[in-house]
Amino acid sequence: DLVEPARHLVKALFDPIAAQQGAPRWVEMSPRNAQFAHELLRMFPGMKLVYPVRDGRDVACSLARLPFGPETPLDGLARWNLHLRRADASVRELPPERVLTMRLEELVLTKREQSFAALLAFLELDEDEAIRSTFDTQLTAENGHLGRWRVDLSGPERDELDRRYREVLDQMAADGI
Repeated sequence: DLVEPARHLVKALFDPIAAQQGAPRWVEMSPRNAQFAHELLRMFPGMKLVYPVRDGRDVACSLARLPFGPETPLDGLARWNLHLRRADASVRELPPERVLTMRLEELVLTKREQSFAALLAFLELDEDEAIRSTFDTQLTAENGHLGRWRVDLSGPERDELDRRYREVLDQMAADGI
């Protein structure tokens, strides 16, 4: 059973950093971790998972810009589709009170205050000056690169990515995702 050793390793790495910062807990934000939600809950029974979902076209363009990313946004979209499907299957195994699914676009733009309040409530946090400042300065539409796919791609590339994205969304809906 590797759960206990894994828990000790992660806590040995992150607890001292949190303590050094005077923080009562820590947050791990690797995007792919949602794919391992069930395993993480076994390691950390008190865990709460904020599961951000982002427009796949923006993800595809972001991935294609990375040195280790796919070569094209269409390849990035395929990767996003695979990772989102894995994450969805894993997150569905969590008790509902342990997961909050949030659309990034709502958090940083369209339902900003409502999403922020829901996030604080889920995490059982009171808003303070530091939290508000971080939210106002870091969690912005600009930092979220919303609409990147519309700016980064030429017209034909944009049209093809959008067409393929809509096909992927239709298939996901048909699959219950």
